[in-house]
Amino acid sequence: MKSYMNKAELSRCFGISPGTVYKRVSGIEEEIKRGRYNRYAIADGLVSAAVFADYAKYYKRLNDRNLRRTVPVFSKDEAKEYLMEMEGKVPTVEGVGAQYMVEDFIRLKREEEQSWQEYMDQSRRDGTSVAAAREAYEEIRNKYIGAAIAIANRAAESLSQGGRKARRAGL
Repeated sequence: MKSYMNKAELSRCFGISPGTVYKRVSGIEEEIKRGRYNRYAIADGLVSAAVFADYAKYYKRLNDRNLRRTVPVFSKDEAKEYLMEMEGKVPTVEGVGAQYMVEDFIRLKREEEQSWQEYMDQSRRDGTSVAAAREAYEEIRNKYIGAAIAIANRAAESLSQGGRKARRAGL
């Protein structure tokens, strides 16, 4: 991962809209004025990825007058650790077609979490054990993992074809 990124790269990396990135960058500029981040947090229109990650994590508390006191002092090392966690959770891919792959992956993840909640609720209603609910959930989870792998394979296939379809999709 790069140390500094432009707004479009930040949008792709963090899986957020460009408008949200612009809001966060303006918040970072305010925090530079307040002294939380140094003047090199934003250089020539590029934003430090560590600073952006830190602000993205704490922006709600930083914007609240009372909660601001609960925010820990900025640590570049902690921000880099957080970035490494984010890299593992959010697929960082490029291209329009890949964007759809990420959206499919996020949709599958939400469905998986919803399924787990449904199995737990069903378990409580029926009085069945949590172990039985977990077994049923594992079946559906394996289905979602298979679907996620299929999505990744489709994207890889599009990339390797290099044909008109892949170029049209922006891959």
